[in-house]
Amino acid sequence: MRKHYLFTAVLLLALVLALIGGTSAPVAANNGLKVQLAMILDGSSSISDANWTIMVNGLADAVEDPECIPQDGSAELTVIQFGGYYVPLNNIYPSAQLQLGPVVITEANASIVANQIRATYEGGTMEQMGGWTPTACGIRLAADTLRGSTKHQAGPQPGHGWRAQCLLRCHWLHRLR
Repeated sequence: MRKHYLFTAVLLLALVLALIGGTSAPVAANNGLKVQLAMILDGSSSISDANWTIMVNGLADAVEDPECIPQDGSAELTVIQFGGYYVPLNNIYPSAQLQLGPVVITEANASIVANQIRATYEGGTMEQMGGWTPTACGIRLAADTLRGSTKHQAGPQPGHGWRAQCLLRCHWLHRLR
């Protein structure tokens, strides 16, 4: 029950952000892609290890379920995590990291992508960051990543006003794949 509650909360956050234009971008109608979806995961210390595992497994389960995330090439998925510590003497700041994607989800790669997500918390690339909760960094990285995708269609988009309210100093790290 708690697993479904937490996963529902994460999906609701993604939906709300998409509605304000923060993490969903228009895409070209002629390439079959209908939506770019960014899942922004809170990897801060406010999330327990057990809840982190629930979030990561819930996202992986959703990728494998075509009723949650279409597997027909109409959805592009990006996974971002935010968290980190503030140690200015060592030039360490809370940040956001691109963990996966952007990747178009198809029937052929859904299980592969889901397994990549699951492997991330088992000593893989998406170890929970811990530390603070720099949500704005996650949102900004999501917007920049979606805009930088080869599937992104340039043009006017709603919801740009919120960016002015974001932190002026966000750091994000792109994982090399």
